[in-house]
Amino acid sequence: MTDDMEPNSEQLLKATCDGDARAVSVALALGASVDCTDTTNDFGATPLICAATDGHVEVVQLLLANGADIERRAKYGISALYQAVSWERPEVVQTLLYSGANVDGVSSDGTTPLMIAAARGNLEIVRFLLAHGAAPDSRDDHGWNSWVWAMDKGEEEIAQFLAVAGATAAFPEKVPDA
Repeated sequence: MTDDMEPNSEQLLKATCDGDARAVSVALALGASVDCTDTTNDFGATPLICAATDGHVEVVQLLLANGADIERRAKYGISALYQAVSWERPEVVQTLLYSGANVDGVSSDGTTPLMIAAARGNLEIVRFLLAHGAAPDSRDDHGWNSWVWAMDKGEEEIAQFLAVAGATAAFPEKVPDA
């Protein structure tokens, strides 16, 4: 960590990445900010984003119980839910959604967790996101919806499932060169 990071926050970030719930509790009791930001790189992850990425469900629950901002974003508009989906952590995805995470929260390029789950070919997470109200036909900055993301990665079963759920089953028209 860096010199400008408080020692308790440094301890909290390490504990969340390690999945050490006891050490997380200690760091919080010593005054670490539950929403501190990792300053060792330019991604700027919070403890919740770190725990979600690594699949530490107990730590995610502990951080949320201590007031972690479920919608706090790292670089590129990446949220804890987005990371849990990206790293295929279904238990964390469920925990975050049951705790009120925005199922359609977009990253800086307009991608949603459903698009990422579709591209990863994770039907379990796709189903769970849809059951929590994810919009199957949302479009990213390139005009792609979840169906296009699935087809682009060869995930035809997922694409078919998404079409039934309401995603437009067609590739977007190409934008003519200016």
